[in-house]
Amino acid sequence: MTNAAKVAWSFLIVCLLAWLSTFAFLDNARWVTLVRHGLEGAFVGGLCDAFAIWRMYVAVEKGYEPLSQEVSKFVVQEVMKADNLSADIRETLDSPATAEGLLKLINEKIPTKRRLEAVCLDFWDSDLRELALNRMVNADLQPLLDDSGNVSSLLDDLTVRQVLRHCLSAAIDNEERTSRLRDVLPIPGFFKAVGLSKGSLQNKLSELVEELGEPPTPGASEAGALLREYATSFFSAWAMLTEEKRRETATIVLEAFGEPVIRRLADVIWDERNDIVEFLGRDDVGLSRHPFVEFVMRELEPVIGRSPKLLEAALEKKLTSMGGAGVRQVIEANTRARLDMIQVNGTLLGACVGLAVGAMALVAPLIFP
Repeated sequence: MTNAAKVAWSFLIVCLLAWLSTFAFLDNARWVTLVRHGLEGAFVGGLCDAFAIWRMYVAVEKGYEPLSQEVSKFVVQEVMKADNLSADIRETLDSPATAEGLLKLINEKIPTKRRLEAVCLDFWDSDLRELALNRMVNADLQPLLDDSGNVSSLLDDLTVRQVLRHCLSAAIDNEERTSRLRDVLPIPGFFKAVGLSKGSLQNKLSELVEELGEPPTPGASEAGALLREYATSFFSAWAMLTEEKRRETATIVLEAFGEPVIRRLADVIWDERNDIVEFLGRDDVGLSRHPFVEFVMRELEPVIGRSPKLLEAALEKKLTSMGGAGVRQVIEANTRARLDMIQVNGTLLGACVGLAVGAMALVAPLIFP
């Protein structure tokens, strides 16, 4: 029982006892008649409101299915209008409050490049490393080979070349990574077959790093041709390795290349971070005009267009699944206190009406003798 209900019922009971007391302890004086009418009105008004509130919740429990449908339709069609949803999102993105809040968040979470690198490396160690290891162990590398059974098309991709160049540069610059990388390279038996010694491997990798930075695709030099041959051999041999050997190899590869890739990713994120900060500082254009935000909005337009119907169906399903008692409980928990105040008001209003009626009853015989 809410506090308002306690007040209402207490007032109701007091009025009832007072009304009975007028018959037990008072005579039939005019003022007593007036008081009785006021007490009767208060009692009847409060009791009627209490009954109406109870009946409303009973009706909610019994008719929860059509109620769920109408509530879902109202919320989605009237509150979340499909025609205005995209415009509302853009307006929110372009508001000064959004820009100010986003700038504050960026400066709190990514204040410096060193902090960003630390966060990325922590995330790599805690979550991504094991996930990447399992993906590599279970990876099927055969689809990466083209119809001729080599990796030419893969190495022709500019992004692949840039990533590979960055990883090899980081591995060559660090003796420990180079040592670990040398452990994994001979696994398919390729280097033994071509007679490349470990001593000359670093020189070949250095040549390859230079070639990967040039516009032509790798293959023109001896190092480039060697990369293509090795990658083809490695991808073909991967499926024939035992799971234990694949796990060992994947571990070495991630130790050699994982941290450089994560640091490079942190560099990219930092550049984007600075770009967004600069963009948010502009007064002539809103956040919705940022290229990345525009791209996301274009991709989401079809989803936003369908979202009202999807939300309506999801909301109706959720409410219906709660059953009559569940819907009543939710509605009652959020409205009962306010409706119980109506009972208090009804008691007071009933008292006023009762007093008015009692006054008219006393005055009427004087006017119409």
